[in-house]
Amino acid sequence: MNAHPAAKHFEWGGYETWLGSCAFEPHGSEKLLDTLLEMVAEIRDVK
Repeated sequence: MNAHPAAKHFEWGGYETWLGSCAFEPHGSEKLLDTLLEMVAEIRDVK
């Protein structure tokens, strides 16, 4: 997995957020983190 630009980088217009070079949405990193934390919580509940 490549680095995922934070929402503020989209606002700043960094090269990694240019249309055509970035397939991520501005708040995708937050959604990804939320999903990962939910998955960890599920694993903890199973034990």
